Amino acid sequence: MSSLTLSDLCVVIPLLEKELDRIHQDIEQGNQQESDDASELSVVYGATAAKFEQLYKSLWEEGSNYPSYDELINR
Repeated sequence: MSSLTLSDLCVVIPLLEKELDRIHQDIEQGNQQESDDASELSVVYGATAAKFEQLYKSLWEEGSNYPSYDELINR
């Protein structure tokens, strides 16, 4: 299997962040069962997001024509 590139991560990370936002809204607005389910998903998605953040930061270089991680998640 090939490694993820900055291009791959530029697509995946914002999508993952958007999904985490949706999950957190479900936690706040859902009934107890929905909140519990969303909380479990939040842990898994959060751990994956953290891994992708570290990978992106390790691959990213100043002047690389890719946004910094903070710019990427704030789009």
